Amino acid sequence: ILWKLAEVAEFRDEIAQQDGIGALVRLLSHGKNEAAENALGALCNLALDAASHVKIVKAGGALPFFKLLASVNSDTQVKAAAMLWNLATTPANRGPLVESGALGPLIAALSPGSVVQLQNNAAGALMTLALKKENRLAIIQADGVPPLVALLYDAEEE
Repeated sequence: ILWKLAEVAEFRDEIAQQDGIGALVRLLSHGKNEAAENALGALCNLALDAASHVKIVKAGGALPFFKLLASVNSDTQVKAAAMLWNLATTPANRGPLVESGALGPLIAALSPGSVVQLQNNAAGALMTLALKKENRLAIIQADGVPPLVALLYDAEEE
């Protein structure tokens, strides 16, 4: 039900004020199937408010999204990459996301076997993380350039 409630701005505020973000992050981290999927949906809706971005990252919300990037379900992967991109739009999150391990999973999501929307979302997240000067070197050191260049060739072929 929080997924649906979080579709409304004033309800998002109430959920955040009641530490719903922390509870949803824990459910996403430790929940099974439908419960975790509902937590993902609720967090995605809560993230429609930029004010929730830092709260989600501080509650440990980035780590479950990294794991979801390795899901066997491509829709889940796409949502996780979109969520990381969304969280990275808040400048205060760019350092903590990289420090907590975002680069490896995002770069892996660029692989040729990934669905195009996942690649696009992962590339967008990396681009947004690169707005922080210190993250640029980290992306290069994490071997992020070769898969990004490969995407250019893939786009050329389409």
